[in-house]
Amino acid sequence: MLNRRRFLGACSSALLVGTAPGTLLAAASRAEEMPEGSVRMPGKQQFAALLGETIQLRDQSWKVVDLQLLELKDLSASKEVEAFSLVFSGPDRHKLPSGTYTAWHERTGKFSLFVHLRDERPNACSYAADFCLLDSRAVKTA
Repeated sequence: MLNRRRFLGACSSALLVGTAPGTLLAAASRAEEMPEGSVRMPGKQQFAALLGETIQLRDQSWKVVDLQLLELKDLSASKEVEAFSLVFSGPDRHKLPSGTYTAWHERTGKFSLFVHLRDERPNACSYAADFCLLDSRAVKTA
């Protein structure tokens, strides 16, 4: 049984390397641009400082898509909750399905971000990410 697993593992590895060497090399080089050190989720102020800048999103297959942060909409209704929505613009040639991606920017580091398609235009797609974050100072411990 162990020999069969080794054989299947070696075959799948050989197939993967043989069919997509350029993709793997490109993914490896882009991975170096996304450091493994992570920070906590950026808040509204951190995202506001990134307006107009590019954030890299990487999916589970190592594809990297650059999205430009276009807009931040404040949706907060109270001081205890920080609610806001981000609007991004990205290329139309690689439409991202709704899902959670690894996001990276040099000032924020790496974090997880759920984005969904908002609008499709001839040369670009618009994406949104919505946040509802409880202010840690509002949490009372017993």
